[in-house]
Amino acid sequence: MSRRNSLLLATIVVLLISCGKPVAPAAEQIVSPTSLPTSLPETTEVQTPLPHSPTAPPEPSLVPTPANPPITVNNADELALLAAPLDLGEPLVALALSSPGGLLASVGESGRIYFIEPNSLALQTTFDAPDPVHTLAVDPEGSTTVGTINGQILTIAGDGTLLQTIQLSDAGAPVNGLAYPSDGSQLAAALNNGAVMILDPESGSILQTLPTGSPIRALIYTPDSAILITAGDDGLIRYWDSAEGEPLYTGDIGHSATVNSLAQTEDGIILASGGADAEVKIYDDYSAQWLNTLLGHAGSVEALAFSPGGTLLASGDSTGRLIVWDVIVGQPLLTLDAVHVGGITGLTFTPDGSRLITTGLDGSVQMWGVPPE
Repeated sequence: MSRRNSLLLATIVVLLISCGKPVAPAAEQIVSPTSLPTSLPETTEVQTPLPHSPTAPPEPSLVPTPANPPITVNNADELALLAAPLDLGEPLVALALSSPGGLLASVGESGRIYFIEPNSLALQTTFDAPDPVHTLAVDPEGSTTVGTINGQILTIAGDGTLLQTIQLSDAGAPVNGLAYPSDGSQLAAALNNGAVMILDPESGSILQTLPTGSPIRALIYTPDSAILITAGDDGLIRYWDSAEGEPLYTGDIGHSATVNSLAQTEDGIILASGGADAEVKIYDDYSAQWLNTLLGHAGSVEALAFSPGGTLLASGDSTGRLIVWDVIVGQPLLTLDAVHVGGITGLTFTPDGSRLITTGLDGSVQMWGVPPE
């Protein structure tokens, strides 16, 4: 056989073999926070699309949730205390940071509000509420608002001066949660009887009452102040038109128990929820589309906080375990056990994102250095 014919035969054989090979599958499409799906998931109830949801959303790709790797606990060399803990001598139930450069506010089980300098953790002053307090929020002016177990709402200045007292019509109903929108135009108060009241923060008059039907444990406004998000004992998430008080969306977000905490990034793109089922769930805040479930907690997730850049999420549970997550990949970066004996009740990042401040039932306030974003 000639050399030319041999080459021709070899070429034909190669072509026949290649025709029989299966086509390689296309690379899996990965959804990242920069290209989040924007369509609504199947829900138990949908009234209207969310007002700030982009128009004509594409169909989202189904992306399997990767299994979280084994947790490495007690890696204190990577998450170190920056100052001696401040011991306030009683269980602390909530924590908030006022406007950049302002004070920390924490609430004790007795109803005492502590105002703390965030750089040194030095106690500045205190205020004693007439009844035990379960929740607090900071208004856009930097004042601290707390809700008591007897349906009172108190607003206190950073120097400990009482500015306002509102007695809700449902006297005796504990206030489970408080939230201000960024424009300060209203104040949302969640009561243990299942009602959420929208108040005029200046007059204290009730603007709207939202019938949630179940006690609400967490509530938060979107950054544009247009929507109030609530969650609680029934494990459902609800979106409300903050101006009209109308329900926009109700859905099962996958928690098998009470939702205790909500947090969102400063740009309003990502929403996180923490549940009594020891799970943290991540959503596209524009559409409530589920994105990921973060596993690694040993008890009920009681507190959540995003870093200013939105790439880190801190979560704390009832066993005292603290986890700092990489939000982009959905994996834990740092984990510490027994940060607070009895459980973690509050978390907040400092405005520059370099420190994480925590409170717990052991009565201490702690400040941790965190990796740069």
